[in-house]
Amino acid sequence: MRRGFAAWNAGDIDAAFELMHPEIKWRSWGVFPDVDDVYSGREGVRRFRSHFRGPWESIELDARELSEVGEYVLANILFRARGRDGIAVERELGQLYRVRDGLVVEARSYATPADSRAAAARPA
Repeated sequence: MRRGFAAWNAGDIDAAFELMHPEIKWRSWGVFPDVDDVYSGREGVRRFRSHFRGPWESIELDARELSEVGEYVLANILFRARGRDGIAVERELGQLYRVRDGLVVEARSYATPADSRAAAARPA
């Protein structure tokens, strides 16, 4: 997972794709403005990344905590970004990744780490 975050932050989407199932489901669920709720497949993730990065000059996702919960990896993320207009943003987010056979098959974003922990505790 850390290798995937490093690739994502470096802009090396192809290296990040090596860790994702070709039919991945990427769910943002309204956490980020101007992006769809669900993107499907690697090309969908590429579109998400393009939509997500649109208003930002720079973005860094710092995985502060990664922990396994069954078939999931729970991630506490520190999101740091600078907008094209110069505004700086820093906030914590939660993400939940479903992993099978070493590949991410589903990614979900949550407004807070507590929300992602609660989701991981619920039956699938």
